[in-house]
Amino acid sequence: MMLLVAMATLLAQTNAFTPTLSGLVAAPFSPFNTDYSLNVSVVPSLLNGLVDQGVNAALVCGTTGESLTMTTTERMALAQAWVDATVSAYPTFKVIVHVGAESIMDVVTLAAHAEKIGAHGIAMMPPTFFKPSGIPGLVAWCQTAAAAAPKLPFFYYHIPSMTGVTVVVHDFLAAAQGLIPTLAGVKFTDYDLFDFSRCAHFGKNGTGHGPFTMLFGRDEIVMTALSLGADGAVGSTYNYVGRAANQLLTAISQSDLATALEWQRRIQNVVVLMGGVYGAGVGKAIMELIGLPVGPYRPPQPTLNETQKTQLKADLEAIGFFQWR
Repeated sequence: MMLLVAMATLLAQTNAFTPTLSGLVAAPFSPFNTDYSLNVSVVPSLLNGLVDQGVNAALVCGTTGESLTMTTTERMALAQAWVDATVSAYPTFKVIVHVGAESIMDVVTLAAHAEKIGAHGIAMMPPTFFKPSGIPGLVAWCQTAAAAAPKLPFFYYHIPSMTGVTVVVHDFLAAAQGLIPTLAGVKFTDYDLFDFSRCAHFGKNGTGHGPFTMLFGRDEIVMTALSLGADGAVGSTYNYVGRAANQLLTAISQSDLATALEWQRRIQNVVVLMGGVYGAGVGKAIMELIGLPVGPYRPPQPTLNETQKTQLKADLEAIGFFQWR
């Protein structure tokens, strides 16, 4: 139980280059019109939906945001829309911008733009075609991105299932610590909990504070990651199960393991529909069902047809989603 109590303290920790990230960070869907053009007009509604669920930060233009299907100009426009939406309505809401791309020139452009518009940080996954050569190559790639936004915290975005870059993140942190002054932490989307635990305890001193913030990206096992020392969580499901995830966090902070497990299982039931029954097209369909339509996915990702959406609604009703969310 000591681990569960400690989690509440860990969520509040920051370091010199870390924005005040705690609790849930949503990975928003990028909104498109039916012709696949960008539709930034819905961003304020999406932001309201997150705040209403107790989500206090967003990592935009990432995997859920279909960033690699978008042009650099579109990505800058969407990042601008998110920052603009927060300025007057929710000034404490944090916007982290994903700047990863296949071209280092696009990376630099996106990172510099994020700093210029007043984002609170940048994150970057590695390129997926010509991959960095081991830890040294990855550190060098990240150095270039971080240097383009020297005033912003930099988060390495680890998602080997998508990028194919399978480094040991603990080793990356050890190599990058003295070379990237703005390195603030990692968005860790992987099931390697041993590596994650080592990262979460990297360089901790006697007070329990470490130099890096670890944000976990597998929503279906976030409870386990929190017990291992996660500082917060980043995920797509927090667009529509943010309240449930916050109930999980509250239960853990109160050392109520049984309640936390129940909320985790409910989130897992939704993830099962996303991963196996319908596949990648589920997230945007759920957004439509809760009254926050974000349009279709860009190809090659599938968009559910009307028959599939009807069945999805029935399956969500069967697990009580519309009651407990």
